[in-house]
Amino acid sequence: MIFEVSPERRDYIINRVAEEVVKRHLEVPMMMFVEMHKPIANIAGQGAHYFAPFAGALLGNDLLDEVGFILEDKQNLDRLLERMEILTAERDEKERLERQQAQLVEELADGAKTPSRGPWWAFWRRR
Repeated sequence: MIFEVSPERRDYIINRVAEEVVKRHLEVPMMMFVEMHKPIANIAGQGAHYFAPFAGALLGNDLLDEVGFILEDKQNLDRLLERMEILTAERDEKERLERQQAQLVEELADGAKTPSRGPWWAFWRRR
């Protein structure tokens, strides 16, 4: 039985959860969920310890115990929120750069084409 979680393991679990949430674009609902349930996080941690023998067959007893200890400390929830914010900012910046690059490639491709003469009905105006 685990009685505490090492800081390295704690950071690994928090980072892993944050990465999965941000990868699925669920950071806003998760942030709301965590903020709403912060006052009862200790109870959730105790629940994880309680259900560890039952759910341990699926997830592993050690993992549930570690999650229980992580949930008991509200600072860990703040760490999770901070990590999700950082990963979200990184993802948004990466997506912004990709959009800019795609736009630049599109503009360069359009510049290589022959100039268009305008819409098909423009020849009526020239007479």
